[in-house]
Amino acid sequence: MYGKKLGIAMTSPDSGPLSMNVGLLRVEDGLIRLSVDIRHPETAAANHIAETVRRAVKPYGFTLAPIHPKKSVYQDKNGPVMQSLLAAYRQETGDLSTPLAIGGGTYAKAMENIIAFGPVFPGEESREHQADEYIALDNIERLRRIYAQAFQNLLAL
Repeated sequence: MYGKKLGIAMTSPDSGPLSMNVGLLRVEDGLIRLSVDIRHPETAAANHIAETVRRAVKPYGFTLAPIHPKKSVYQDKNGPVMQSLLAAYRQETGDLSTPLAIGGGTYAKAMENIIAFGPVFPGEESREHQADEYIALDNIERLRRIYAQAFQNLLAL
């Protein structure tokens, strides 16, 4: 589980586990600066996570620069927006599994009351944000039908 050694490993039933990835490594003025993207469950406080990391890295001579937390993107899966989106997805796919929530760093974090509704289907290889990013043509058509129905459902709210 990500963050275990830093004391910040956590999970939420709705948004899943905390995840971390190195965003940028650079050398400036003789200092090595490392940017880390920590995507935490909606139930966690960013300032608490930052303070825990700050204490964990201090004995090694590292400092933690001020953080700039972004609000978690979260919608109640039983609310009308999510139910409208799920209905469109389920109508096209027949997949009745529990929705997957991820805390990606998307445009959705810049807006209120929004959700990212992405194009990855269960059981298929996820190729987004990689050098050979692609999506199968049949999935593009499938997504077109899902998105068209999702817009209709949302407009009916």
